[in-house]
Amino acid sequence: MSTIRQITVSVIAGIILLIIQNLVTGWPSERLWIFDNHKIVDISYSNAASFRIEEIRTYNNRFLYVGDKFSYKSIMPFCHPDIPLSVSGATSYEDDVNIWCVCRDRYGGYYLQSPKVYIRNTQPREWGLENLYPGDEITLIIFVLVNQVGNEIFRQKVINGDWGRFPELPAHSQEIASIKLLSFMK
Repeated sequence: MSTIRQITVSVIAGIILLIIQNLVTGWPSERLWIFDNHKIVDISYSNAASFRIEEIRTYNNRFLYVGDKFSYKSIMPFCHPDIPLSVSGATSYEDDVNIWCVCRDRYGGYYLQSPKVYIRNTQPREWGLENLYPGDEITLIIFVLVNQVGNEIFRQKVINGDWGRFPELPAHSQEIASIKLLSFMK
């Protein structure tokens, strides 16, 4: 076997091993071939006693904390990104309030996430959100308390399949928690 052929076979074998390692060891080590990432920079609250984020989980059930990275897109068809995310926590809000999640992009536009936050009438009271898709150029995930009018605006967006960017939150919306993200290419 010629030297060039041996080098070629070695390089191809190395690439195949990297792909296998990425697929098999996506956790706890950082995956190698996922290129579009977000990093959780901060979690903040308007009143942590009323609404607190306690868990953020990836599609693969990996827990995320401030400083952790997650992928929102994969360039390889057989590598699943880390989204959708699931977020949950504790709250003192009753189960009849309307809390929605929106993602804000770096230009100030908003993207509605659905379904809205659910609240379990347990003691202590718990809330949760599944199906969270913070995609390209998203810098903030915001949990918003809305009145009946705001709830109807968001509900109609869901019914109409209106997932596009919108410029502002409904009047009288109150941001009760947020997750700040840093987007980057690996």
